[in-house]
Amino acid sequence: MADRSRLRARAARPALAAVLAAGLALAGCASACGGAERAAGTAASAPTAPGAPAAPGGPTPAGWCRGSTHVHSGNSGDSTTPPEEVAAWYERAGADFIVFTDHNFVTELPGWTGHLAVAPGVEITRNVRLWDPVRGAPGELVPMHVNALFVAAGHGGPLPPVVVPPDTARADVYAEELALATSLGGLPSLNHPTFHSAVDAALFARLAAGGLRFFEVGNASIDVHNEGEDGGPSTDALWDVALDGGATVWGLASDDAHHYADADAVEATGEPAFRPGRGWIMVHAATCAPPALRAAMDGGDFYATTGPLLTAVERGAGEMRLAAAAPSTFRFVGPGGATLSEVHGTEARYRYRRGDLWVRAVVEDAAGRRAWVQPVRPSF
Repeated sequence: MADRSRLRARAARPALAAVLAAGLALAGCASACGGAERAAGTAASAPTAPGAPAAPGGPTPAGWCRGSTHVHSGNSGDSTTPPEEVAAWYERAGADFIVFTDHNFVTELPGWTGHLAVAPGVEITRNVRLWDPVRGAPGELVPMHVNALFVAAGHGGPLPPVVVPPDTARADVYAEELALATSLGGLPSLNHPTFHSAVDAALFARLAAGGLRFFEVGNASIDVHNEGEDGGPSTDALWDVALDGGATVWGLASDDAHHYADADAVEATGEPAFRPGRGWIMVHAATCAPPALRAAMDGGDFYATTGPLLTAVERGAGEMRLAAAAPSTFRFVGPGGATLSEVHGTEARYRYRRGDLWVRAVVEDAAGRRAWVQPVRPSF
């Protein structure tokens, strides 16, 4: 079982501020969003969870589900919080669902009675001293992790131990992990690809061409550098390379949480705490039940965020229209990572043009937090 503290070869950045989204009403999602809107409800008022601010209460966004797809509990070797307490934390914070992704352990919560939807998953964790690291000398310990999201029933408990020979190529390690995630009935997701420079552009393009559908474009953990490590590509740049190659890959944001009520105590010892509530996804689904969430995610009907909330997400045949709850910078991105258009305000439109092989969008608020809108391949 992996202990994340043993992988922090570089000094961690200062802790990011915990961001808990307000339950704001989200306005219409047109043709490309799909799915019937669920009835608007009212989120329960969220009492303060130890170690984090409270999420304000408010109306549940109609037709949307907020949730976290990278969540650790005491079934991971680097967290001590029982799964029931983890679920309770997210419920108090106003989330609609979580997917447990403990290291090499499929966590199920059959006795859970809260309103939060809880789905089983697992972080398939291989920390290998490779002969072909992207950077550094052969023998560097490289963390290569893949999530299996919405694992099928009947797989609960620890995964069988696996020994990876040190002469194994990175591509082969990831191929084994992705195949295992699929065999568990889960949606495979490549986690924190820039963490310790685990993935370069060539490998990411190869994995995407081989059918990878999900990856973390925004892992908000304090020791993950989404902008790239040691001059390597950013997660956004990796995404652009895959899209340029013709692959369809959806981007996730996660908090990769390990510490909850114990977060303050952990930091008091001088160790960094990996707090929840800093990255999540907003899924447009008929209900917040796992089958509906899985189907919507598989079709790209969601956006990823580390803070900004969008009040409109329209990815139609002729244009992309977005609106945000607060003034933001909207950047529409196309082939080669080029900026096609940039707009400041609370709403932006981009009309597709011939030559736009694909278009995605990044929305950044005044605090530098981002939301990522899934790519579209226009047809003319």
